[in-house]
Amino acid sequence: MIESLHRLVLFCIALALSAGLSIKSHDVPQSGGAVAFLPMGTSVQGKETIRIRGNIEKPGVYQIGSDVGGKTVTILTLVGIQEEVQEKSLSGLDFHSGDVLEITQKDAQCFDIKKETMTVEERIILGIPLDPNRMTAHDWEKLPGIGPVTAKKIIVDRQKNGDFQSVYDLNRVTGIGEAKILNLKQFFK
Repeated sequence: MIESLHRLVLFCIALALSAGLSIKSHDVPQSGGAVAFLPMGTSVQGKETIRIRGNIEKPGVYQIGSDVGGKTVTILTLVGIQEEVQEKSLSGLDFHSGDVLEITQKDAQCFDIKKETMTVEERIILGIPLDPNRMTAHDWEKLPGIGPVTAKKIIVDRQKNGDFQSVYDLNRVTGIGEAKILNLKQFFK
């Protein structure tokens, strides 16, 4: 009986903690500012969804306006750093949905900044449309109904015939028909 009571108490504590974390992680500012968690995995039109990581104070996934540049990103991430250092750090960098910025702070005046691209899986989860002209064979394999053979055919076709104007141009690849395109179109622009 006492063991059952202990289990019940532990279950209630775990439930309360997980409910508190769940509510906090879904708190989205109404002003449209940057958020560290995107509810329902959707990106917003007119906003760029980027991930910032590294030894910085506020790593996470952010949605920023398409017209926002490096200065805003540095203000979000390089808290407590002199403004002139912030402006020099990321000025001139273009941001696009699906970018990953790794910011490593060496000291108060020096940062290493590396720009990469999110994995296909992460872009899908965040609702970021894929670009069929920038995907590797490995990326294509992550999509439903596309195996290694079809992925290689897509890459060879793109190299031979040029970029795809839309996902519907995939019908020129042997083995991809209308049904497969309809299944894939949800992942593309």
